[in-house]
Amino acid sequence: MNVVVIVSGHGEFSQGLQSLIKGVLGDVDNFYAVPYAYDMSSVVFREQLECLVTSQEQNSAFLVLTDMKGGTPFNKSVELKLKGYDIEVLTGTNFNMVVAAIEARDDVDTMPELVEIVLEQGKESISAFVIEDTQISIEEEDDGI
Repeated sequence: MNVVVIVSGHGEFSQGLQSLIKGVLGDVDNFYAVPYAYDMSSVVFREQLECLVTSQEQNSAFLVLTDMKGGTPFNKSVELKLKGYDIEVLTGTNFNMVVAAIEARDDVDTMPELVEIVLEQGKESISAFVIEDTQISIEEEDDGI
């Protein structure tokens, strides 16, 4: 199964995630950002998204990760799914969901399996920092990511 991962959202959401992915994972094949600019019409956005989908290999499946349910990127992605394209649309996207999609897509046999993995990773990555009774020390050993 050839899965193309597309990140889309309002403003610079998708380019920000794409930049972060490149910084952490390097160049990634079949991974695209499709931004919805604030001055863009929804018709133009849909055309750009559909053009990307139709330009890929014939047997490709698409996982579209959007910023928010009910927004233009989500709605137009759903429209393409309803039009018959092999697209799954997820929303509420965070960094860990994108990494999971990229890393797991070659290891699964079906799109529902991939969707389950990506959603689970997204949920697991959401947390709050809580100071407990233990002492926490922060040492500056490296710059991190």
